[in-house]
Amino acid sequence: MSARGRLRLLRYERGRRKRLGMTAAAVERAYKMFLTGERVAKPQDFSAVNYGTAVAGYIQSILKFRRSRWESILKACGAQIKECTSKPSADGSENLDGLRENMYEPSSP
Repeated sequence: MSARGRLRLLRYERGRRKRLGMTAAAVERAYKMFLTGERVAKPQDFSAVNYGTAVAGYIQSILKFRRSRWESILKACGAQIKECTSKPSADGSENLDGLRENMYEPSSP
């Protein structure tokens, strides 16, 4: 693979991790909004100011995943595992700050 190709792949991998971190933070936000069973009239905006810490924490946890962890997650979801040869086209009240980074639990040896 050329240097340009490796750089492109690295940028894509970083972007994918950021998107996963944002997705996890969005799920946390939704969970907290419906935790009490009461409708939240005016939820906080999903912005870097309000959720940047959450996104960063999830990204730190995601960075610890090894290939075997990804494979077990995909298998649990019923996904077919295959090598990706190209970039896919794009057609509450509980405070978890400081905890997200440690959500990763390594598998036993």
